Amino acid sequence: MSESVGFELERNSLNDFKSFPKGDVESVSKKRAHTLTDLVLASGIRKIHIVAWRDLDDPRAGGSELHAHEIAKRWASAGLDVSLRTGGVIGAPSVIERGGYKVVRKSGRYLTFPRTALSGMVGRSGKWDALVEIWNGMPFLTPLWSRGPRVTILHHIHAEALWRSVLPGVLAPAGAYMERHIAPKFYRGTRVITPSQSSAEEVIRILGWPEDHVNVVYPGVDPRFRPGGEKSPVPLVVALGRLVPIKRFDWLIKSVHEIRQRIGPVQLVIGGEGEYRSFLETCIAKYKAKEWCTLAGRISDDEVVDLYRKAWVVASASEREGWGMTLSEAAACGTPAVATRIAGHEDAVVHGVTGLLASSQDELTMALETVLKDPKLRQELAIGALRHGASLTWDAAAASAFQVVMQAVGDFKRDGKSLLSYSFEHLDINKRGAERFKLDVPVRIGEDLGRVKDMSLTGALILPPSGYEVSPGDTFSGWVEMTSRSLPIEGRVVRQIETEDGLSAIGVWLTAVEDETVEMLAAAKLQRMGEIRHLSE
Repeated sequence: MSESVGFELERNSLNDFKSFPKGDVESVSKKRAHTLTDLVLASGIRKIHIVAWRDLDDPRAGGSELHAHEIAKRWASAGLDVSLRTGGVIGAPSVIERGGYKVVRKSGRYLTFPRTALSGMVGRSGKWDALVEIWNGMPFLTPLWSRGPRVTILHHIHAEALWRSVLPGVLAPAGAYMERHIAPKFYRGTRVITPSQSSAEEVIRILGWPEDHVNVVYPGVDPRFRPGGEKSPVPLVVALGRLVPIKRFDWLIKSVHEIRQRIGPVQLVIGGEGEYRSFLETCIAKYKAKEWCTLAGRISDDEVVDLYRKAWVVASASEREGWGMTLSEAAACGTPAVATRIAGHEDAVVHGVTGLLASSQDELTMALETVLKDPKLRQELAIGALRHGASLTWDAAAASAFQVVMQAVGDFKRDGKSLLSYSFEHLDINKRGAERFKLDVPVRIGEDLGRVKDMSLTGALILPPSGYEVSPGDTFSGWVEMTSRSLPIEGRVVRQIETEDGLSAIGVWLTAVEDETVEMLAAAKLQRMGEIRHLSE
C-alpha cells in the first residue's frame, strides 16, 4: 500500500481476524438458550403493538422500515399477535396483512403522529402487552400516553440536514431541537434498542439517557445475500440508498471522478430514488460523468444482489447511520466496503478487516482508490466481509429485541402489574407441621425427588428464560402441584445463585396465594418449559 494513502492498515491472515459482533443470542445459546418461540411462550406476552412513521411499502422507506418488518414477521412467526401502525401510503389499502402481522396505515406524513397517539389513548388500537415505538426523527412521545410496558427503537440521531429535507423553513431547526433536547427527557425511564455500539454511545452522550437502559441489538442480513456470479470486468463502485442530502452521494461522484484521472476506467452505480436526484444529475453533468455514473433508480431485490456481487467495493458517504445495511448486505455477498467514519458505520465496517473507514471526503477518495488498485487487499477484505456478514442474522436480532421487550415488561411488573407467569408443575410441597419451610443443608442439581415428604425445601433456583435478566425485588406468579390440587403461588427474587454446574439461577421466596401463612423458599431448576427438577441434599 502506498504510504501517501494516509491509512495505517495491518494485513490480517485468514486465521487472525478481529472479533465480529454476533448478537446477544449467539452468546446466550452457549448457555443453553431457548429459541424465540420458547421465550415467547415463557414470557406471558401475547400481543405487541408497534408504531412507526413509515411503512415498508412507502416510496421513502429505508433501513428503519426494513428492520421493523424483519423483526415483526419473526415475532409473529413465534406466536405473538403483532400489529403495526404507520402513516398512510398513497394508492395502497389502509389495512393489510404482511408476514403474519397486521399493518394499519392511516393519516398523512405528519398527522400520523398525533392520530397514532390519540388512537392509543382511546383504545382504538386494542389492548397490548407491550408497545414498541420506532423513533425515526420525530418521536411519538409514547411515555406521555402509554401507561404499559414500552420499548423504543432508535437507529440514530438525525443530522440537521435531514430535518431541512423533511420540514420547511424554521420548522427544521425546531425539529432538530425537539429530537435532541425536549423529547429525550420523557424517555429516560424507557428501554431503548439501537443497532450498534457506536450509536448507543452517541445517544447516551448526546441525549443523556442512562446507560443501563440502552440496549444494542445488531441487525440481520437476509440469506439471499450470499456470494455468487462474477465481478465486473471494469472496477465497479456501488452505492445504494434514498437520494437525500444526508447520504452525500455527490461525494462519491467527485471521488470517482478524481480516481479515474489517476487509475483509468471506474464505473459508479447509485441506486435509489428521492428528492436529491436532480441535484445529483447536476453533479453528473459538472463532472461529465454520464458515461461512467448511473443513477439506477429503484432496484428490484434480485438486481440488488446481482449488483453487490459484481461490485469491487460498496461505498457510503452518509453523514448519519444507525448501522449501514447496504454495507452488511454487500459483505454477505463477499464485497468489501469503504464508508465514512460515523456512528453505525464503525460497527458495520471493521476497519482494515471488512473494509476501510474515512474521516473526510479526501480520505474517502484515497480509501476507494486503495481498494480498487490493490487486489490482494481487496481479497483479504472480501474474506473478512464474508465472515462479518455471516455473523448477522435476523433470527438473532428478533430474539434479542424480544428479550429487551421482556425486560421492559419486567420493569413494569415491579410496579405491581405482572404479565409473566411460570408453571412449576412438578414441584410438590408438603406443608405438614410447619408454617415456614427451611433447609440449611447443601443442595445439588440433577436428582428428581418426586413428592417431598418430611424434608423442607430451600427456595427456588429457577433458571429464567435465556437472556431475561432478573434482579432482587422482581416478582413472579405460578402454581405448585399439591397431592389433590394446584396451589397458586407468588414469588419474589431474593438473590442470584450460581449452581454447581456453572449455570446462573435465582433464589425466590414463594408465598401461597390462598394461604398467606405458608411461605417456602423452594429449590428447583427450570430445564425446559413445564419441567422442574429439584435440588436435594
